[in-house]
Amino acid sequence: RVSDILPSGNLWPDLPRRELDDLLNHDIVILDFSFLNGRYGRFAVIKARLPDQDAEFTTACGGEVVVRKLDDLKERRALPVLGAISYNEKYYDLT
Repeated sequence: RVSDILPSGNLWPDLPRRELDDLLNHDIVILDFSFLNGRYGRFAVIKARLPDQDAEFTTACGGEVVVRKLDDLKERRALPVLGAISYNEKYYDLT
């Protein structure tokens, strides 16, 4: 079904949302994500969990480097994956 492939805009409504600032420089397990278009361009809504927990949550990031790296991960089918989002006063990165 198309609805299984393309996001509707209301992604994972039952999961709590975590602010990206609270997750910066902390490892997260990225389980899934979808891209949406917002006021400032393309951004990712990320479904994740902390490495030592089972509880899932969502967060969002529109950083160009993060979006590009997530795109590459999806192409390689490399999910779930452990990573950390950081910000260095110029751009967000995913390592």
